[in-house]
Amino acid sequence: MPGWSLPFRLSDPGYGALTIDNEPFYPLPRDFRPDLQLIQTATPLLSSGTKLDGIYLGEGMPNVADHFVCEIPYALDENFAALCETLEILRTSGTPHDLCYWKQLAYTYSAQAGASVFYSPRADAWGMSIAPFYRDETVVKAIVELNGVAQNVVYKPSVTLSTVVTPGEVWFSEATGLHPNSQRRSNLFKFGTPLAAAGTVRLKFFPVFQVGVTNAPTEFRGAGREDKTLFLEEL
Repeated sequence: MPGWSLPFRLSDPGYGALTIDNEPFYPLPRDFRPDLQLIQTATPLLSSGTKLDGIYLGEGMPNVADHFVCEIPYALDENFAALCETLEILRTSGTPHDLCYWKQLAYTYSAQAGASVFYSPRADAWGMSIAPFYRDETVVKAIVELNGVAQNVVYKPSVTLSTVVTPGEVWFSEATGLHPNSQRRSNLFKFGTPLAAAGTVRLKFFPVFQVGVTNAPTEFRGAGREDKTLFLEEL
């Protein structure tokens, strides 16, 4: 995307940035309120406590997944005519949009002995070639840990259930597909050496959220001033 690299590719890896449909939103909104609502059930216990259980999303999915909603508020004036137009187009586009914000998220899998195949709970930003916002672009690649130990992750154009993976490596599919049970967009990753015993797998990655616009209220506070908030929800 012409012009995206200069304002965003900063040396600070913690710099916040936001893309929708691989289009960088610049300037950034005055505030950004992502809400990752855990997908789980709460069961009252006789002991007066509560038992929390993640909803089962299928084989190879994390213990607890989440549902994404967010608000993106903007305070605009005549200096941001192009951004005003972009927000207005998004408001009535009626199509799914790919949103990515630059915060690495972590998901945990309780794996049984012999397990080798897992799925990310959403599409992976590196695999989808979402514009990176770091000088060292490799920091947006997925990290896979087994019992707290980082594994040797290798991205491949496509990894399937039948792919033969090099022992000692974890191959991460760049191709995004639908999970066979939950039908969520995901990327398959596979251990070349199946787990010798039950253990904890942890995935740290930059997800791409497929969202729709649910509302976009606008308020005019004087001539040339427009306040607009995009309300987005994961589809």
